[in-house]
Amino acid sequence: MPLVVSDASPLIFLAAAGRFYLLRHLYGSVVVPTKVFQEVTQAQPSLPGAAEAGQAVVDGWMQVKTPAATPLDGWLRSLLDEGESQAIALALEIGAAGLLMDESDGREIAGHLGLKPIGTLGILLRAKGAGLVPAVKPILTELRQRHSFRISDDLLARALAAAGEVP
Repeated sequence: MPLVVSDASPLIFLAAAGRFYLLRHLYGSVVVPTKVFQEVTQAQPSLPGAAEAGQAVVDGWMQVKTPAATPLDGWLRSLLDEGESQAIALALEIGAAGLLMDESDGREIAGHLGLKPIGTLGILLRAKGAGLVPAVKPILTELRQRHSFRISDDLLARALAAAGEVP
């Protein structure tokens, strides 16, 4: 399975939707930068993702690593928050096959650096294609209504069409 690095938002949103397990089933192993792990598990430990990420580390399918300090890291931190910049730097450092990230600025920069970013929406579409979830529409509806998941109506309609579901 491909090695991926994750930023905080996919971990939080998948946990909020009760679908954190998809990460293990789709990717086998996930690497999380130290800052992202702290953000998810320590900043607000009662929020979705905290217990799940902690347990994933204990279970051994999630690893926490700190990227090496490089000039790229400083440049990234001038443009993005520390978690996003660490996720991009770590993905480049370890040669990750993918970068799990929702934030558009981070995804754009990652793409320019040769990474393949995939967001929560892409993870859910992949999960549906693999038969791990029967439908993405109810998951996306719940995330939008209860967990402040931002997605335009146009993108939602395109995603549902790609999933073979009625908008």
